[in-house]
Amino acid sequence: MKSLFLRIFLSFWIAMGLILAGGMAITGSVLSYRMKALYEVNPDHLAREAREAARAGGEPALRAWLAGLRDRHPALGAYIVDAGNREIAGQKLSMLTADRLRAYRARDHWRATLGLPPAARTPIPAADATPPEYQPSWWNIRRLVLEDGRRLDLLFDPFALSELDVLDQPHVPWLLLLFCFLVSAPICWLLARTISGPVGQLRDGVRRLASGDLSVRAGRPLGGRRDELGVLARDFDAMAGRIHDLVATKERLLRDVSHELRSPLARLRVALDLARRGGSRLSTQLDRIERECERLDAMIGKILDVARLRGQPVHHRERVRLAELMREVVDNARFEAQAKDVAVRVAGTDDAVVEVERAALASALDNVLRNALRFSPPGGEVDVTLSRRDGRYCLSVADRGPGVPPDALPHLFEPFFRVADARDRESGGAGLGLAIAATAVRRHGGTVEASLRDGGGLVVRLYLPA
Repeated sequence: MKSLFLRIFLSFWIAMGLILAGGMAITGSVLSYRMKALYEVNPDHLAREAREAARAGGEPALRAWLAGLRDRHPALGAYIVDAGNREIAGQKLSMLTADRLRAYRARDHWRATLGLPPAARTPIPAADATPPEYQPSWWNIRRLVLEDGRRLDLLFDPFALSELDVLDQPHVPWLLLLFCFLVSAPICWLLARTISGPVGQLRDGVRRLASGDLSVRAGRPLGGRRDELGVLARDFDAMAGRIHDLVATKERLLRDVSHELRSPLARLRVALDLARRGGSRLSTQLDRIERECERLDAMIGKILDVARLRGQPVHHRERVRLAELMREVVDNARFEAQAKDVAVRVAGTDDAVVEVERAALASALDNVLRNALRFSPPGGEVDVTLSRRDGRYCLSVADRGPGVPPDALPHLFEPFFRVADARDRESGGAGLGLAIAATAVRRHGGTVEASLRDGGGLVVRLYLPA
């Protein structure tokens, strides 16, 4: 089941349905049992009991007889009505019984109007004189005569007990309550276990993550679920993996920064020691100290740029024509290209307009372009192209340098990543240019990718939303 909401809803729905069906079955069974118990009761015998009570004690005895009859046969309704339509025990006649009584008395009134004798009941003959075709009936109205001559009508209703009346019977409410517990307990237990078990695992995972265990994961049992808890487990795994990567990146960044700073600081110490000795090479050592300080300043500036770009969203956007921005960055880099005898070719559309932070995007493209010029051989060429792909603008910079191993492509945009350390240091690189470019593009909702160029070289593509 894909939805936890649907699982909870169906669980309660099924439990309520089972309880309702079971309750109806129990009350129906009790009612059926009570009704079947009347099959063995002869209504004429009950009428004879009523006549004896009427002769013995009048109305009080009849009321006592009615009370005892309700205890003996709860499913049977019995009413004794006088000539004023008053039920002597204060009971309310059912609709069917009231209709029978009205029809019976209307027939007596019709006979009196025609001058016929009243339709008095003939006493039941003795057993040995009973006609073979006679059958006792609950629907016959029996006449009772008190000692003072008043006449009462005795009516039976074998269907007077309803399902709600069954609830007043002994043990039925307790039986229904027990059935509710038996049905709802396992369903609620399964539902609670379904929810509390995964939630407990996620809680333990969160506690372990908070204590510093970045390797914790929700695991396959939860990750394989297709409901909201499964989605939450996968999101938790993604969050834990992201936190692990961020912490690892931070630690690697601190390690790389300390390593990068240690080398120029060591050279500064050597140059400072030589400068203290004086002599003819003093000016040379001072120039070297100045170069190392400038290199440290540039490196620290780039480190701060990476941290600034990662920690801040884009605040000031402006409409920028990518073709103009691309030509401006290329014109600034052509001096370095001419010094290395590298040709820079530009191609692209002039109608590409985006809303970006101009300085950040220009810095990103400049870092990629200078990285390509740095590794291009003398007499080589760099192609800067603007195109549109899959609804996005693409700025690509392709060189004819030595390229990189295929397994290094996913790591090119990580801070301080180098394919060959010695070559990078000789060329003045610190492994931060592509990281700054990637961070700037991602801040604008874009992506970056690198691939090997056919015939040798590297292609770096910057994608921006159109």
